Amino acid sequence: MGAEKTEEQRREIFRVCTAGALLNVKVEDYPECTLLDAHSEGFAVVLPEPIRIGVVVRIVLDHNGEEFYGRARVRNIAKLKHDRYRCGLQILPEEQELQRGLQLVAIAVQRDHLRRMSDRTTTQR
Repeated sequence: MGAEKTEEQRREIFRVCTAGALLNVKVEDYPECTLLDAHSEGFAVVLPEPIRIGVVVRIVLDHNGEEFYGRARVRNIAKLKHDRYRCGLQILPEEQELQRGLQLVAIAVQRDHLRRMSDRTTTQR
């Protein structure tokens, strides 16, 4: 039997940096929180003010005109520059709609990234 995977190792199974895609998520009453990354258990956003660790927040994720609703628990919060905060969120286990939306966003971001890489490779030949 192998050792249990750490929380970070479990998240690494699927982690996509979405910061460059300029995607927004609504977190509670904050309508335009930049989505920084998505992983198998949650995601990270930029907030205009901190939220207490452990608090469950409502999330609305818009992807290609389709909205995905759910709830997530604040896992960590870190101060960034310009009075902004990076907030790590864990999707609650029963929130499958939000999980599905996040996976669709991650796939779309990866697809765009691969397309750009392919275009660069083709141009360089």
